[in-house]
Amino acid sequence: MRINMNATKSSTGGYDPKLFVSEPHESTHRSICQLVLRDPMQCMEGHLFCNSCIEKWMSRSNECPCCRSEIRGKLAKNRYVASQIDNLEVICLTCLDISVNPLVNACDEHCDFKGSLCSLNTHLHTCLFQMEKCPNAHYVEGEVVKGCQEIMQRRNLEKHKAQCKHRLVVCDFCKGEIRQLQLSIHRLQYCFMRPTVCPNDGCDDTISFSELESHREVCSFEPVLCPLYCLDENLCSPCNGMVLRMDVDHHVHNTKKTIFCSFNDEFQTAIHK
Repeated sequence: MRINMNATKSSTGGYDPKLFVSEPHESTHRSICQLVLRDPMQCMEGHLFCNSCIEKWMSRSNECPCCRSEIRGKLAKNRYVASQIDNLEVICLTCLDISVNPLVNACDEHCDFKGSLCSLNTHLHTCLFQMEKCPNAHYVEGEVVKGCQEIMQRRNLEKHKAQCKHRLVVCDFCKGEIRQLQLSIHRLQYCFMRPTVCPNDGCDDTISFSELESHREVCSFEPVLCPLYCLDENLCSPCNGMVLRMDVDHHVHNTKKTIFCSFNDEFQTAIHK
């Protein structure tokens, strides 16, 4: 069964007769939209129309479409007919062979709700077959609007939310919230608390990325500038100025010794000439 969903859920026009368990009496069908009256208004002669339909009609004419009597300012709400229609028994249309949205496919199951028309809206707020968008459907990242485009029945929403790639998850490293589809690159490149191996050969320490610079300031395997090279680069030509931090003292001691021996040899040579 294919239902005119716009006529059953929209606030304009009348109700589709297929919404009702029993076919409404033809007296509830009116001339403008040919559907069951919604918010019935009547002219001085008793002709009934949906409120939205007659308002649209009056935008181009001031005469009743049935009797041609003047209607502007002379329409009245027919509360008796409205009450009769509100108490008619209806079904829930949320999962019949319809397409509320082009992205939504019809399903085999449907809601078995039956109740008065006036209770339908209350039911739709809790109906498990009602179509809903993913709660991650719209969010702004920088200046770009992103989001999940999935639409599903309410009964499937919790399962989808637990798997949605646009859901917020907590990074194990920084404990910050990040979208699931961005978690991998966040952990590899952007998380300031991501585990990072010291880049110095021989050092196997793993620290957080935020601590890397402070670690390298004390790392024994960090290449540093030889103190003697800073005084005179010719004093330290064998090492080209760079030495591991843990070797600085030993390197300086040996370099001084080498320099002294070389100087002494030159001195002794000069004496014997």
